[in-house]
Amino acid sequence: KAASDKKQGTVINQVLNLIRVAVRDGGPDPKLNNSLSSLYDMGLKMRVEKSTMENAVKKFVAAPCNNFIVEARSPVGFLVLLDVSSEHSLSTTQSFLRKRLKRLDVNAGCALFAFDKKGIVTIPKVDGLPDLDDLAIESGAEDWRETVDVEDNPVIELICEDKCQYKVRDAVNESGINTTLVTYKYLPKGDIVELSDDNTAAVQDTFAMLDDSDMVNTYYTNIAGHS
Repeated sequence: KAASDKKQGTVINQVLNLIRVAVRDGGPDPKLNNSLSSLYDMGLKMRVEKSTMENAVKKFVAAPCNNFIVEARSPVGFLVLLDVSSEHSLSTTQSFLRKRLKRLDVNAGCALFAFDKKGIVTIPKVDGLPDLDDLAIESGAEDWRETVDVEDNPVIELICEDKCQYKVRDAVNESGINTTLVTYKYLPKGDIVELSDDNTAAVQDTFAMLDDSDMVNTYYTNIAGHS
């Protein structure tokens, strides 16, 4: 039970961090903010209390933070973008995060250039889905990929130009397929980096720490299995 409770706590924290990003980008009213509305729906399916999500919105509105994209790179070739909300300055925040990322041997450095900001529409991976190449084309998406959600359930992400995700969502819903999340992500432009066995444990431990962080809303990387 302790392990189950810990996992649910991580899920709740990840949902609340995504909600913080949605409020920052689109405002606190779910009727006017499609991303926030879809996150409420997703959170309820993942057993996150609506009052918990609403309180997170109120807290963020009452005490707005500084928002940064913190860039980091490793000598072995992997890159990390951290979407951060902090009450501290950028330099103080960077210093704090570098200590947390020490095990990865990463340093502050340009990384954003290696990513594209893309719209993402998520659907559950279930039996009976149409051909996904056809679905992407017909809905206006550029591509699709298989991944997992914050509860490690298999999902399909339809990838499109940022700001086009709501048109894609509407087209998918009109085809009779329910969407579970509409958002954006920074996806790596180039090759995905495969880690050695020596680095894998450090990366997994560090990213688990980031998942539980109240400062890091989400992160993006070009590491295989984490992008």
